[in-house]
Amino acid sequence: MAKRKGILGVQKSQMFFSIGGEDWPSDDESDSDFDPISDENEANESESRVKNSKSVKRKRKDKCDDKRDKNSKKRKIDRTKTSVTKKNSQTKSKSNRQVSIDCKNVNATSTTRNDNDGTSYAQKLPPELIAHILQYVVQENGAFPILCRLSRLCRSWREACTYPSLWRKVDLSYGSIKNKPDTLRWLATNRFSQVQELDLASWATVAHSTIQVLADTCPTLQFIGLFRCVKLTSETVKLLVNNCPQLTGLDLSYTNQDMVSTASLKHIAVNCGKRLRQLNISGNDISGFALSLQHLMTHCPNMREFDMSGCKFTSYASRFPIETCQSAWPDLQKLRMACCKIGAVDVSRQAEILSPGFPNLQEFSAAAEPQESRGLVIGGAGITSDFLKRMLKTSRDLKLLDLRNCTCLESTALTPQNVPAESVERLYMSQCSLARSEHLVDLLQRWRHSLVELDLAWNVIADPDMLDDALEALAGNPSHSVLETLNLSGTGVSSRGIRSVMAGCPKIESLNLTSCRVLPRGMKRLHKDKDLHQLRKEILK
Repeated sequence: MAKRKGILGVQKSQMFFSIGGEDWPSDDESDSDFDPISDENEANESESRVKNSKSVKRKRKDKCDDKRDKNSKKRKIDRTKTSVTKKNSQTKSKSNRQVSIDCKNVNATSTTRNDNDGTSYAQKLPPELIAHILQYVVQENGAFPILCRLSRLCRSWREACTYPSLWRKVDLSYGSIKNKPDTLRWLATNRFSQVQELDLASWATVAHSTIQVLADTCPTLQFIGLFRCVKLTSETVKLLVNNCPQLTGLDLSYTNQDMVSTASLKHIAVNCGKRLRQLNISGNDISGFALSLQHLMTHCPNMREFDMSGCKFTSYASRFPIETCQSAWPDLQKLRMACCKIGAVDVSRQAEILSPGFPNLQEFSAAAEPQESRGLVIGGAGITSDFLKRMLKTSRDLKLLDLRNCTCLESTALTPQNVPAESVERLYMSQCSLARSEHLVDLLQRWRHSLVELDLAWNVIADPDMLDDALEALAGNPSHSVLETLNLSGTGVSSRGIRSVMAGCPKIESLNLTSCRVLPRGMKRLHKDKDLHQLRKEILK
């Protein structure tokens, strides 16, 4: 058996113990538990482990060397590729430069970008051409605020946006500009020399001096809106009428009693005369309404729009001379008297027959206030069936009819004999007695080809099936239906009526079913877009 070596390589003798510095040798063979075979096996195993570890390390090194060789080869290939692409790009850029140089020599006025001065093709357009293009931009929505934004692009666009011909229609009621008198004076002096329509709605701080600047610098003004301009007076109205010879329309709604006084309205009627076509006096307290209306009917025969909605008269109720107004304003197109305590003037039967009516009337609003839902019945006054018959007897082109909260109408008020309108597009009858009558089915069937918006909200009908039958009549011709908005909130409509609407009105975009007590809980809400599409899927299964 070979003797083991110690740590320093010296042969190790087997010692048992030492006393006094002397080593006492000891032989393991004399031990009872000594096994020389197991000892040799352990030594062999340790040597084999060392050899295996060395072989593993060599294999790892060989693999690493192989990977390095492969990576180096790949790098060489990539370098060659990049060098080739660089050469190709250089040749292409040289050829492109030569082509561009040739193009510049051939055509000196090319439309490509000039890198020297940094100007683009749009900036090289003359201001006159830019202004001509912008005419189509401001034609519908007006000059403000689009021209203020476009003027920040460059100098040529800024110059084009200052052309007075672009500032003919200006709406300053957006709220994106501060309501300061200095701002309005600057605009009047620098931009409004050719303005035709100007809306100053909610400019509560504007004063008479500022309007005087407008009247002096805007000779082409045709319409001005002074909604809620409460600091102005009747002198301001007279100033505008006298200094603006082309004035054809005034919006004096919700201003003050002085601006719509009898003297002020008389001055408007006398000085504007035949050119006055639009007048809005809604939301004001008016004294002497009958006399003021008489001046307007006498001097303004070309009236097109007259709005007296929400007016409060000195007397509890005023009377409207229907037949006299029909003779004075034969071309009237829009008449609004909603939320007014007003009735019809009594006339003879012969005068009623000889009256020409309103043949060109397109919009008529006679909605009552909610607290006046029982109608105004004082000495025969109020919106009654006779009132509608006398008002709309020749209005065949009527497009909008508003009868909300009118509860004194008979079931035959809108028959073809009384109202010959053929294509009503917008019908509002929430809390209206007509929506609860048996003629509702015939009414909706008559106008189903033209109705775009229908309001039947909060009508409690005794017969639960009558409303469903009316909706089936409304949706009876799907190929010709143009209905987009339907309001049935607070009604007793059932799933049968909703199913017929979903199947027969393919263009519907809004359906209001809030507070419909018969419908299930998840359906009682306003349906639009995705909700409406989902409702159509569920109810037409």
